[in-house]
Amino acid sequence: MIKIATARRVLLLSPLLLLTACGAIGNASDNFDTEQYNATPEGIAKIKAREAERMKEVQILHEKEKQVCLSYQADWRGTGYDIGTRGGNPQYYNSTLRDCERYKLKFNQKQWEAGYQQGLKDGYCVYKTALYVGPEYAFNNMMETCSPLLSERQRQNMLIFFTKGRIIADQKSELSDAKYELSQLENKLRYSDDSETSREDRREYHSLKRTVTDLQYRLELLHSEAQRLIMETGGR
Repeated sequence: MIKIATARRVLLLSPLLLLTACGAIGNASDNFDTEQYNATPEGIAKIKAREAERMKEVQILHEKEKQVCLSYQADWRGTGYDIGTRGGNPQYYNSTLRDCERYKLKFNQKQWEAGYQQGLKDGYCVYKTALYVGPEYAFNNMMETCSPLLSERQRQNMLIFFTKGRIIADQKSELSDAKYELSQLENKLRYSDDSETSREDRREYHSLKRTVTDLQYRLELLHSEAQRLIMETGGR
């Protein structure tokens, strides 16, 4: 009985084994044909052309990298300023020097630091950042960087704008939820027969539409008020 079962198993597996073997033979044949072609003058020429194209692309990338690195060298103050406006790490220049190590840049820390501090003042430590910075931990991180550059009045205003920003964020979240509920109900009404649509569903649909409109209007008012305050205070 064991021999019969084994024989049956072999017979069942034979087509699969045959297909696998055919596939392996086919792949080997394809590889052989490719190797044969690559050994011809035409194949060798194509390989050399591909390699030349790849080397050209590498050279272009290196040249772009070189120009970027040399632009840092030409204006360390401007480089520091750009990082400061984004609230980047004050030690970010270490990364820049590491990325550009092959070009042996001469770093001017005094210019970098002056640009970085000015960038913080002009672009990062401003009320608009506090308005849209996000959750409380992000605001705390921002204030850790900015507090030494701000007066007491400015620090208080930062907190006011952060609070307004959280109200705006909550309003946007509420609006997003309402829009989702409305779209779900719209789909339900669109794909159901009139006989299946209850009067209650239609009432809910019109109520949700009014809610979405009201939330959008309130959100626009909040944005307008925040922008007005930024203009009135000079942004910082």
